[in-house]
Amino acid sequence: MDQTPQNAVSSGDFKNASDAEAAIVGAYSLMANSVYWYYNWNYLLDGDVRADNCYSGGSAPDIDAIDNFTSVATDNQPISEDWYELYMDIGACNSVLDNVPAITDALLTATRKAQILGEAKFLRAYHYSHLVRNYGAVVLQLHTIVSDQHTLKARSPVDSVYAQIIADLKDAEAALPVTYADRASSHSRATKGAAEAVLAKVYAQTGDYTNCLDYCNRVLPPSYGGTGTAGYRIAPQFRLAIRQPAQEQRRVHLRTAAYRWHHYPRIRRGPDPATLSTDPVLDEIRSTHPGHRKSL
Repeated sequence: MDQTPQNAVSSGDFKNASDAEAAIVGAYSLMANSVYWYYNWNYLLDGDVRADNCYSGGSAPDIDAIDNFTSVATDNQPISEDWYELYMDIGACNSVLDNVPAITDALLTATRKAQILGEAKFLRAYHYSHLVRNYGAVVLQLHTIVSDQHTLKARSPVDSVYAQIIADLKDAEAALPVTYADRASSHSRATKGAAEAVLAKVYAQTGDYTNCLDYCNRVLPPSYGGTGTAGYRIAPQFRLAIRQPAQEQRRVHLRTAAYRWHHYPRIRRGPDPATLSTDPVLDEIRSTHPGHRKSL
């Protein structure tokens, strides 16, 4: 009865360039998986519903508790789901970061390996930025969990969590390209500009407005008073940030991911990702979640 687990990833699963690419695509695709709710829907509950940009509606006591700032039980469904799912996302990033560096396949160039690690660090920082905003002090899990003992870590102070987020984003900024070879990859994968934009937001959240301004200027082009070279621009109207022609969206959206909004038809759909060039991240999402997108 001594069976090898079939639902866990080990270092033996990372042998070549294809394994590395599959692992980072997997880290992206978890965010769009309709089985998981955080990036599909719950992040709106944790943000816009609490901010009164929208309301819970219907008859959902767990969501009403979030909306009304009433006592939230430990078994509140969205709250417990979000904690679990964000750590699932972080685990996928840690698997990449722990195992890809040891791959020696000649097809995995040093540049591409660094980019994959930068993508994983960007995603991990992005997930932790949501965790720390929602929960305050959280567990900093920076490596693959290999035993139950590793799940018993204490929460880290908020300052330590933000320090790790900033460190990951700066590593990502240094490793990621301004654009990728094709438009689809530039649109769906983490880029240097995306890392800089999230850094600006994190610095704002921590009250470091000097660095916030610096990173805002790194993203914005000279026409907007910045020093950015990636060609981003500010949409003159909010609705245009959503309804841009496909060829224009990368200039407005720092990073866009496809999502399946199948439970909520009143949410406006974006353009079909099938109109974009081929990219493994989008291919993975299209296979099970066609035609829906959201900017991060």
